[in-house]
Parts: sequence; structure tokens; C-alpha cells
Amino acid sequence: MKKIIIPLKKIKTIEKAPIFAVKAKIGNIKGYLILDTGSQINVISDSIKNYSQEEFTIFDKIVTISEDIVKDVKVVSIKNAKFGNKSINLGYCCVIDLKHIQSIVKPNYTILGLLGLNFLMEQKAIINFKTKKLILYYN
Repeated sequence: MKKIIIPLKKIKTIEKAPIFAVKAKIGNIKGYLILDTGSQINVISDSIKNYSQEEFTIFDKIVTISEDIVKDVKVVSIKNAKFGNKSINLGYCCVIDLKHIQSIVKPNYTILGLLGLNFLMEQKAIINFKTKKLILYYN
């Protein structure tokens, strides 16, 4: 099993509340993936294009996101997210409009999405807030 250590970035919101994220690249877009241990599945911005994926569409399923009800959410499996020089499979990700999240962070931060429990648990993630590191174990 391989280990990767990724620095955590403390991103301030417009209300000055901290959000922890990691720098990443999906397709040809660089930005940040916010750590969201309250999300059961990863969420990726619908503005990201040109990434390696296997598409799955969920029908007859309701997904609750930020107290809004969203139906027929597109779900993809992203295989080539880059953290530094390492490519890691993100697994399943809901694809939604993240303008509501982008609007609360300073404009110089591009939010690619949210890293949810499906990814964090599969990668046996350790989040160390003291050292500001995300440690992942992957094959």
C-alpha cells in the first residue's frame, strides 16, 4: 500500500470561517477540493470538463444537498485526479452546480468539488489539523 501526504490549505470564506481543502487538478483545471466529512459521496463541480470518467446516471433517486432536493443527479467515476505529481482515483462523484460554494470563498480560489466520506474512507485518510496534512493510503 502506498502513502501520499498532501498539505491542507486553510481557505477563508467571505465570513472569515475556515474551510480545509487540498490542491488538486482534474482534467486541465487546477483548484481545490474541500474536505467534507459530512458528505457521504464526493461532489464535483459541473463546470469541470475533459476528465477521464465512467458515467453513471442515477434515476428515481433523490439526493439531498445543502437542504435542497436534487433529482436525477449525474454520477461519474473520476480516475485521474492529481495531487501534486500523483494521480489518484476519486471514485464516485455527484456532479452538481457548486456556485453556492464558490460564492462564499475568495475569488482567487477555484473550488473543484468536495472530498466526501466515500473517498476519505476508501483511502484510509488521516486528517491531521495540527500539522495541516492529509495522509492517504492507496494501491
